[in-house]
Amino acid sequence: MVSGGGLTAAAASAGFNGSFGLFQKLPSIKHAQVSPVIFNFWFAAGIVISSLVLLVKYPLVLTPWGILSGALLMVSTASTFTAIDRIGLSMSTGLLSGTSVIVSFSFGAVVQGEAFSRTALAVGAILVLVVAIVAYAAAGQLASAANQQSDEDADAEKPFIATIREQIDNGSLTGGADGQQQLVGAAFALLAGTFGGLVLAPMSYAPHRAQGLSYVPSMALGVLIAAPIVTAILVLVQQGPWPSLHSREAALPGIASGTCWNLGNMCSIIATTDPQVGLSIAYPVMQCGLFVAGLWGILLYGELRGKWQLGFWLPGLFVLAGASMLAAAK
Repeated sequence: MVSGGGLTAAAASAGFNGSFGLFQKLPSIKHAQVSPVIFNFWFAAGIVISSLVLLVKYPLVLTPWGILSGALLMVSTASTFTAIDRIGLSMSTGLLSGTSVIVSFSFGAVVQGEAFSRTALAVGAILVLVVAIVAYAAAGQLASAANQQSDEDADAEKPFIATIREQIDNGSLTGGADGQQQLVGAAFALLAGTFGGLVLAPMSYAPHRAQGLSYVPSMALGVLIAAPIVTAILVLVQQGPWPSLHSREAALPGIASGTCWNLGNMCSIIATTDPQVGLSIAYPVMQCGLFVAGLWGILLYGELRGKWQLGFWLPGLFVLAGASMLAAAK
């Protein structure tokens, strides 16, 4: 059986993981047209700053394994933003989350040799979670297409010039991604999920005194080193001018977003270091944050309208069922 403390920490990590994206959707960020690359930079700053708080209680113990974890995180985040830019939020999130579940479970079960009392139930739980995550992505894409069609039908009743001006303002005039962009976006989403599922994996190889929450400052150092490099690479790849830092509009929301994610990371570490939970349980449960993010999207931003909300609630039940099965299989 899984300990209550470890499972509670894993559930809390899902809550934080599903909530940190809210800050990027604030009206001030949208109005200032803050580049995702720049928001990611401030997001990294939030991780570093919030990690320093741990030094009040825990001694500074640096390990190269933690630095590696921080670098893996930044590569995952960079790949995530690239995927979102090409294939959209719902499809990329579904692909990377599903990949993270499989990678983290496989690493914990195969590489680290974490034991399960009910192996068949554990495998079934992973399949249920993957199906649910893919269903989320599909429902999001269908709902987005339906909403766009509804908007186009409404635009048909508007004057032509007014419709064109609105499309220019919101960027919809450029249309969707072509086949090559879809392929590249999917590849980056899979890459993001692969690196994301391995973020906490190096911790098991760190010295015992550097594990647990003492591991976080080392991760922060990795983020501090990797964030400027990743930011510069993304700007060069985009072949555009260096975007503004938007420190007035983006600094506080970005830092808050990074802090929220880091709280989820700390909870996940607590769950991971619980011998009755481990990486193979903690990280898949953390992916249930997709359920939390979807709930915020419906309540605050109306991302799914009318009957399309059913495409959220049904997969959500599968997510809860899969997480429960995974915990019972330990």
